Amino acid sequence: MEKGVLKNLPKSLENMSLANNRLSMGYYSFEYHLLANLKELNLSLQLNPPSIIQKLTENCLENPDLHRCPYDPSGNNTNERFSPKEFHKKKSTSNTSITFHIPPKLEIVYWNSSRLFGTLGSFGISPPYLKRLYMGNNIWFKWSGPLHGFGNVTELDLSTNFCNNISTEFFSYFYGLTRLHISENYLGKSLSLDYKGHTFQNLSNLEFVNLSINGIESLHPKIFLNSPKLKFLILNGNKLFRWEVKINHMKNLCLLDLSDNRLSTLTLPALQDLENLFSTGDSELVINLDNNRLSCSCRNLEFLKWMRNFRSHFENYDNYTCMEDSSNLDLSIDRLNDECKSYMLWYTIGTILGTLVISITISILIYKNRWKIRYLRYIANKKFQGYQKLTCSAGVGDYIYDAYVSYNEEDVSFVKRDMVQSLEVQFGVKLAIMHRDMEPCGDHATNIMNYICQSKHVICVVTRKYLDSNWQNYELNMARMEGIEARKTLGFIHLILMPDVCQWKYPRVVRDLIHKDFYTEYPDDHIGDTVFWEKLKSEIQKDLLSTSLD
Repeated sequence: MEKGVLKNLPKSLENMSLANNRLSMGYYSFEYHLLANLKELNLSLQLNPPSIIQKLTENCLENPDLHRCPYDPSGNNTNERFSPKEFHKKKSTSNTSITFHIPPKLEIVYWNSSRLFGTLGSFGISPPYLKRLYMGNNIWFKWSGPLHGFGNVTELDLSTNFCNNISTEFFSYFYGLTRLHISENYLGKSLSLDYKGHTFQNLSNLEFVNLSINGIESLHPKIFLNSPKLKFLILNGNKLFRWEVKINHMKNLCLLDLSDNRLSTLTLPALQDLENLFSTGDSELVINLDNNRLSCSCRNLEFLKWMRNFRSHFENYDNYTCMEDSSNLDLSIDRLNDECKSYMLWYTIGTILGTLVISITISILIYKNRWKIRYLRYIANKKFQGYQKLTCSAGVGDYIYDAYVSYNEEDVSFVKRDMVQSLEVQFGVKLAIMHRDMEPCGDHATNIMNYICQSKHVICVVTRKYLDSNWQNYELNMARMEGIEARKTLGFIHLILMPDVCQWKYPRVVRDLIHKDFYTEYPDDHIGDTVFWEKLKSEIQKDLLSTSLD
């Protein structure tokens, strides 16, 4: 089109169609703004795709239409010329994006199916009165933006553009947008990465959005958080396998189309949001879950029942089928009600009983082996500290003491007066006595185990107080574990049964030692003292013989 053609068209022109031509970029492109009353412009179905950036920067000498390159908004000619290098230099040094001047009353632009190719970068239009822009079925494969001067646009169509990347700033200045068509693109990955919902955050007036056939697998809950006026949310033909988008604030929502996706169920928060919307006044919300992979299993039964309870809100409900079979959804629910009720009851009873049996068994095993566990923990602590427990063998030289004396603190006078005098002073037996030899610092239980392992024998002064004492019970049981685990004999433990326990009921560990004859009764009179101490000395000084643990 030669320059001056648009300038000389009638000023009253309101609708102009240049569709189905082969228009390329020329100087005439800068004359559209001279159509003062133009309201609707149709540039669709251009058979020769104009590469806008390339044509704007093309060498002037090669194209007569661009002989006088710079665009003058006033329509006057200029003799200034720009080479491609100068144009790029001018653009790169400019702090603002390119602004395209359009007719002042232009409201609607159709530029569909024109094979427009490239990136929608940052640019603007002036004046900013455009209301509807249709640019579908082109090849705008990347939407970077932001686009300035589009604040009055109420409807935008960028569907079928092979776009696989959309910037979170692209829609920053589309404040008045109410209808958005961006279906049949590849926006799934970009939108799934928008965790904070920035892509649509400025579209507070949005009422209709079509995101169908975009390969979307998931959307973040905040994606439409700033669009409370939404009435139609179209997401059919995607790959959604879960639905977490917050819609509780969309009080006017009429249609949520999730058909032809991969949903098997809806989460509890999603059900709660939908129920809140159902109960909002005269709610007309309709949900389409047709052709999804609904799971008809016992685990999903509650969701299926919920759907049936609100069936009036589900479009084509009678056509819904399960992933497992092609039966009608109501028939599947009735079948599951019978199957899952019995299985669920037995499953619940079995789970409770199984858990109870396992818990009791573990508790019994822990209680039964509590002393072994304590002993093994002591051994493990020794290894962790970097040294090993003293080897307990039959050789006298391997032990520091001949005997460790286990007694109740109320019997300390008997130990210090009688045992020390009779065994250490008279017979030279080296005893380990808690109140005399044990260091006051350190863990008491660990000190007891150290003395047991360092002693050839353990002598227990058994009185009623001894049998009632927790510490003496600990000493006796840990000595028993030392005999079982390390020395392979209980013969190194010897009991002194004092007169006040001779008719007493003994605990099991004491009975076992008495049955194996590892004890001596202390005499009631002083006549038998000498024989008693000599016998005890012999027990202490004799070598340990392997004694059966049975």
